[in-house]
Amino acid sequence: ERGREEARDKLLFALGNLSSLAPEGAVRTLVKRLIDNWGRACGSNGSVAGRRASSGAVAAIAGRSPIVFSDGGKADLFRKRVLPTAFVGSFDEDAVVKKNWMKVWEEGGGAYKKANPVSEGKF
Repeated sequence: ERGREEARDKLLFALGNLSSLAPEGAVRTLVKRLIDNWGRACGSNGSVAGRRASSGAVAAIAGRSPIVFSDGGKADLFRKRVLPTAFVGSFDEDAVVKKNWMKVWEEGGGAYKKANPVSEGKF
């Protein structure tokens, strides 16, 4: 069990590093699919392993290449999908999933806010 966790952590670390080198559009597509997978894993037939894998991958991307979160593309993926999902996911019953989404909220939200400042008095 311990060896499996270490291998998963190394793979997530590598994914995060690769995301900083990949084109932003490809990373946005990957993040969208990961969020979709997380949503399916939350359903009645969902599994903790699926939620952990999806949330861990998004957290790895947020931690290693938060600059990708500053531009959500034409669909504004991060403001409309990632951050709301991270907020909901931060209330997950599994501690690992909860921790992953809290990391996404902090890292990705900070990068988005830095790149998209709100003028005083505007929402």
